[in-house]
Amino acid sequence: THQHLDLFINGEKVGIPANIGVGGTFIAPIHSHDDSGVIHIESPTVRVFTLGDFFSVWGIFLAKDCVGGYCVDENNSLRVYSNGEEYLGDPTKLELTEHQEIAIVYGAKDSIEIDIPKEYQFGEGL
Repeated sequence: THQHLDLFINGEKVGIPANIGVGGTFIAPIHSHDDSGVIHIESPTVRVFTLGDFFSVWGIFLAKDCVGGYCVDENNSLRVYSNGEEYLGDPTKLELTEHQEIAIVYGAKDSIEIDIPKEYQFGEGL
């Protein structure tokens, strides 16, 4: 399956790197191929994959209050969206579904306005 991830820090879109989970002859069941933000799940085992699984493979800390080194405080919030709807649970537990659009937004509680993406145009074959 395939999902798309957008990450916004303080109003700026942050790129998702190519080849997360890809190295030499190894490829993780959840990975990226390019820097488009598309997550690929290609696993010989059928199971539920979560956003936390992807961040673990990426090596970036994700929790209910933090993404990377950016953590919630009195001035900043962390919001997660799935297909344009705010997800209020633990983001590491967000189940990944086919053609899901995920947005993670960190920044000042009231001053940053982001047009939250609701969908992504996946290329042919994805």
